[in-house]
Amino acid sequence: MSLLERDDAPPARVIEIVEPAVGLDAVVVIDHELFPTSAGGTRMVPDVTADEVAWLARAMTWKLAVCGVPYSGAKAGIRFGGGDRAAVLGAYLERVRGWHDFFLTGPDMGTHPED
Repeated sequence: MSLLERDDAPPARVIEIVEPAVGLDAVVVIDHELFPTSAGGTRMVPDVTADEVAWLARAMTWKLAVCGVPYSGAKAGIRFGGGDRAAVLGAYLERVRGWHDFFLTGPDMGTHPED
């Protein structure tokens, strides 16, 4: 059973972001809403799934808890197998830029600090 389908602990938010004009196909998962802010990296690979992102968001919850950081775990995945990387990443960042009050992100697999 996938984390997205579990009755005992499904993610609080699963946000799909699609912009066909630039080839953006992404998902942001926020594990829970016990804290107003969530944090986790953005992964940019061809085969990332919503379920994988949900599991990674859950892992971020545990990492943040162990470190005593009062944030919810989150993670993002951009499905990118080729094309205009700058346009896809730019469209993604434009969408999440306004979410800084509840979602903080940084680099993960396929992304870099410069992104």
